Amino acid sequence: MQVRRTAGFFSLFLIVVVFMAACGGGGGSAAPASTPASKPTVQVAQPDNVSITGAKLKGSVNPNGSATQAYFQWTTDVTFTPANVRSTGEQTIGSDTALHPIFFDLDGQTPGTRIYYRVYAYNSAGAVYDNVPVDFTTLTLPPVATTDNASLIATTTATINGSVNPNGLQTDYHFVWGPNTSMTNSTSVQQIAAGKFTAQPVSANLTGLTTGTTYYFQLLTSNSAGPGNGTMKSFSTTLNPPPTANAGPDQSVFMEHTVRLDGSGSSPSDPSQPIASYQWTQLPGTAVTLDNSASPTPSFTAPVVDKTGEILQFQLTVTDNVGLFQSDTVNVTVNWGFFDDFSTDTTGYYLVFPTGSPSFLYDSVGDRARVLAGAGESLIFSSQILLPEFRTNTGVFSLDFNPTGFNAGSKYLTIRLLDGPTTYYEFSTQSASLRKVWNDNTVDTIAFSYPYYEGSTYPITITFSPLSITVNAFDQTVSMNTTNTNSLTVSYFEVWTSEMNAYYDNIKLGAAP
Repeated sequence: MQVRRTAGFFSLFLIVVVFMAACGGGGGSAAPASTPASKPTVQVAQPDNVSITGAKLKGSVNPNGSATQAYFQWTTDVTFTPANVRSTGEQTIGSDTALHPIFFDLDGQTPGTRIYYRVYAYNSAGAVYDNVPVDFTTLTLPPVATTDNASLIATTTATINGSVNPNGLQTDYHFVWGPNTSMTNSTSVQQIAAGKFTAQPVSANLTGLTTGTTYYFQLLTSNSAGPGNGTMKSFSTTLNPPPTANAGPDQSVFMEHTVRLDGSGSSPSDPSQPIASYQWTQLPGTAVTLDNSASPTPSFTAPVVDKTGEILQFQLTVTDNVGLFQSDTVNVTVNWGFFDDFSTDTTGYYLVFPTGSPSFLYDSVGDRARVLAGAGESLIFSSQILLPEFRTNTGVFSLDFNPTGFNAGSKYLTIRLLDGPTTYYEFSTQSASLRKVWNDNTVDTIAFSYPYYEGSTYPITITFSPLSITVNAFDQTVSMNTTNTNSLTVSYFEVWTSEMNAYYDNIKLGAAP
């Protein structure tokens, strides 16, 4: 037991002695002083990416063991007068003893500006900066000029256009122009202020030009970095305004009738430039065939349409003898049904059944059909709807009636709308009634009076449907309800004139409004 205590004590003694020696203990001597901090070391470098507005500033900093902040100082003053010095944002460098690169992208400067800069750094030991700064000059570039197309070209005037990118410098520009590529004429010199870096639109108005002439023009520019010229372009003034195209007024016609388009109202802008050609083109609508599309007044046959009708559109283009042209359009509304205004002699188109020797004539003076029926004579004329799909049980039949001479006997006017020889509506002044006849049996009748006189024109309108028929004639209106009878589909009409002379006009069978 004694041996173990002795050995332990000795071991502890040795440990204490060694520790004191390591700590400078024993003998009472003082600890050495700590090493003082050092200022950072800085170094400026040549910039990268020099442009027209700036560059990347470069440098390096060694913190020399203490926490260090650094930034760039820059100025356009080589003496670095404090009032003229500007600083970038601070950058944290660290506290080691390595060399750290620092950078800053300086921008927004004026082209051609000389800039001086240095690295500034500081830590707890103090601040330092380069005694010899680095300098660079922002670039300068000549302007970029673009010649654009001319606009607002007329007989003696035009506007020439272009754009200029001055690349930040004050820039002068002007156009040269003329009737040949030498371009001896010049517009006045204009100026774009410094500080613009995008394309600026420019233009000049030319006056006093010669009609029908080709002119050449070019945009020229310059700034302190040099010239910049656009390409050469050209334009031609017009001889005169184009001719005036007139396709005529809109028309409303009935199907299967001849339609004549009328472009004769077109006119040249100048007598020296007469119209050289007409050209008609159909636009929307069922296709039709023009008899002469190069004529001022071509014609065509209106197509068969359904009861809603259809609008056809045609375009007329007139061109003068120097190639200038203009277009106009006209609409032709094609209506379902039948119409004869007797503007030409169409009386031969009707089926005529004389019972004596009356005449059915064309009145060229009044554009009307004329019936001459003497005593004991009557005349029936009719027109048929040949295609079953266009027969109708709803519509309006109308005509203008003008009696001109009465003969002895039972003079009368009769209008029949027929489904067949024995089934029809009949309006007759002979019986003074409106009747519906079904298989030769009168199934309904309404009486009316009919005072009419020579030399007066009487519009007569018959509106019919499966439910009713209404007649407006001689300042009267009579209606018949037909719901208690079989319906009638009109496939043709008949007009009877007996023992009197009369004119007929505007015979029409159309869809119900």
